[in-house]
Amino acid sequence: MTARSVPPVSTSGAVPMLIVADGRVAAHMAVAITTYVDNARRKYRAVPPELRPIAQALAASAMASQAGTTIDHPAAVAHAERVEPQLLSIAQVAAALHVSTRTVRRMIAEGALTAVHVGQLVRIRVTDLDDYLTHLR
Repeated sequence: MTARSVPPVSTSGAVPMLIVADGRVAAHMAVAITTYVDNARRKYRAVPPELRPIAQALAASAMASQAGTTIDHPAAVAHAERVEPQLLSIAQVAAALHVSTRTVRRMIAEGALTAVHVGQLVRIRVTDLDDYLTHLR
């Protein structure tokens, strides 16, 4: 962990210096200050004008310390294989089997096809659909 000086932008002319030891600390401080300022303004309380620029500088410091992801570098993932969905909707299963959604719902109700619930959504595992197709006569 290395300490960095973060010069926030100031409207008053003086530029206070903050010492930030870690990007995660800077991120937490930025969120805390922003939340405080937002709550104070919502309650019509006076807020020092320097707080918003300090929070912005902390957020910029936190973002600068974060490592890039592979998505930031498309060339690094160009060779990656496409990930197929693990769950299918009733409409997707109906389209794959060339039947109506009502038929798929009937198959689920009869126990011929296993479904799972994701919240209130009904989904069919790809593996369950494969098993159903394998056991067709």
